[in-house]
Amino acid sequence: MSKSTLEKLKDVIQDTKEYARFVECENWDELNRLVNQRQIDLETIFSSAIPGEEKESAKELILEISNLDQELKKIIIEKQSYSLNEHSNLKSSLKAAKNYRTINDIS
Repeated sequence: MSKSTLEKLKDVIQDTKEYARFVECENWDELNRLVNQRQIDLETIFSSAIPGEEKESAKELILEISNLDQELKKIIIEKQSYSLNEHSNLKSSLKAAKNYRTINDIS
């Protein structure tokens, strides 16, 4: 017996909750692969009509998916911002070290 639309959407929610693990360790390739697979899954789910008795529950689950996506987006932006700052600090440190070596070479 195949899963109902609601069961499939609950699976998508569970998968989406797991994405935080990949964001935390900055495994962007795996996260990208999973998000692409999720898109395929969602397209498959919505390729046929949702039964009338499931529509309201499906709407709530879709809203939950959207909220999870917004939370993940926020975390990703924070991670990327932190990484950019760290990169900038590293570049500044390397530049300072290079300048120091240059000064010491001249003396």
